[in-house]
Amino acid sequence: MLSLIGFADVAQDLKLIKPIILPKECCKINIVNGRHILQEKYVDNFIPNSYNSSKFNQPVKIITGFNSSGKSIYLKQVALISYLCHIGCYVPAEYMEISVLDHIHTRIQSTESVSTLMSAFMIDLKQMSEALNESTCESLVILDEFGKGTSEINGLALLLASISHFLQRPLNLLPHVLISTHFHSLPNFLCQIYLIMSHKIENSKIICLFKVVDKIEDQNISMAHSIAALNGLPMCIVQRATQVLQLLQNEECVNPMIDNLRYKLFIRRKQFIEK
Repeated sequence: MLSLIGFADVAQDLKLIKPIILPKECCKINIVNGRHILQEKYVDNFIPNSYNSSKFNQPVKIITGFNSSGKSIYLKQVALISYLCHIGCYVPAEYMEISVLDHIHTRIQSTESVSTLMSAFMIDLKQMSEALNESTCESLVILDEFGKGTSEINGLALLLASISHFLQRPLNLLPHVLISTHFHSLPNFLCQIYLIMSHKIENSKIICLFKVVDKIEDQNISMAHSIAALNGLPMCIVQRATQVLQLLQNEECVNPMIDNLRYKLFIRRKQFIEK
């Protein structure tokens, strides 16, 4: 009884709405302008986002975006709203309908512990294994940057193989899958509709809009250096990193940085050797 009273108080205070629960066989999740019920308490203006997944609306969705753009919050928001429905609580959204889920599988955060005798990457693999082996069309699978615990090429290969495994299933066995990734080369190997956390650039500064939109071709540019500058990394380091990136992209040699005195000594030694 106390739990129900608590649900009622929260629903009124946080302007929650009653979700529509559909039969299992519908295999549908539709969230209109959903909110993260905890995150919105710590920001001045929380930006809501929608999520729509069904047999007929691409149940496997892949989202990209730079760090701090809101990808993880969006994934957790979808999982949290879905969970609230299943414990009888109203949800933070304008509208929601969901079929009954049998599992919510997540690969979001791996906490290492000596008691588990597993590294963070091994925990990631275990969580992914459970999602691949136990999920059904009535499951929700949330994968946040799977593959980052190993080398880029190995991580990309594992993620690509896992997504392909899901996509090879018949529609009546395919779960709702929501994936975030930093592997920008993924579209080169997998033809899917990709989403991105939107942003704009004003006066050479990045402004996060925290809105999920369809990705377009020219949004594959790395923003790592701009994000580094926004978070206080010295500009000399950011400028050097930008220079190195341009050299690598042009397949040019990256020479070490040297000050004027060392440069003069370098020239003298070079001239001496040439003589």
